[in-house]
Amino acid sequence: MDTLIPETRLIQLLSGAEMERVRRNRGDFILKRTDSHMGRHVIFGCILDQQKWEDFLREVPAQRAQPGEPPPLWLVQRRVRPREYTLLEYTEEGPVERRAGLLCSPYLFGGRLRGFETWRIPFTPEPDMLNVSTFVGHFIR
Repeated sequence: MDTLIPETRLIQLLSGAEMERVRRNRGDFILKRTDSHMGRHVIFGCILDQQKWEDFLREVPAQRAQPGEPPPLWLVQRRVRPREYTLLEYTEEGPVERRAGLLCSPYLFGGRLRGFETWRIPFTPEPDMLNVSTFVGHFIR
């Protein structure tokens, strides 16, 4: 279950010891806004240097709401590492082998599995990975 549904907490609810664990182990965590869609507002600790990660951990909980909007809520989530595969991609030049990561994320509604999505992504996160990712949604009746 932990590989599909990672440990997730509101950053504002972390104890001092939990925040210190996130600070020390930046490669194991991401920050993301609760209203993020398609990976926008996602910060991967593994691609930041330690100082930049600590800056985000300090700044994110201090963000204030814009007038007429709810306050931005940020999650700290254990990073899900995709499984690495060699995929065969058919291009205009012919078949090309590509190393890629595949991961699966479930949709839980009403406490039941209602679907999932699969992503083909770079094995190591990249700032522009949404431009090179392939997403497929699957729904269960």
